Amino acid sequence: MRKSTLIILIMALISCKSVSLPPTQKTLASMVAQKLGDDVVIQNNKDATFALCTKQQSSTLSVSYIIIRLSDLTVVEEDTIPGATLLWSDTYQVEIREIPGMIKKDDQPIKINFIDVTKHISKL
Repeated sequence: MRKSTLIILIMALISCKSVSLPPTQKTLASMVAQKLGDDVVIQNNKDATFALCTKQQSSTLSVSYIIIRLSDLTVVEEDTIPGATLLWSDTYQVEIREIPGMIKKDDQPIKINFIDVTKHISKL
């Protein structure tokens, strides 16, 4: 009797299939690790609707980033920028400060751009 129970149990385990989770059930941490790897800085905006995830690339002196809409874990922006820093300057605006390698006379030493994520706000 024990042998037959063991055989049935083994057959049941063999016939089981793995179930993958839908994309919306991924965790933020696993998504960021998959896109950018380790040593990533994650900063939420003021109302925690978006996350700015940055990783400094020491070998190329650049920063890779992704901006994720937290309601459905969708990457809405991503890029790599040489010699830059990124931070939230407002609830839906990321400031990019690009620092040139060599500053020439009469040049602006820091170039500042912005990413506006209001176009990515999900309408519920």
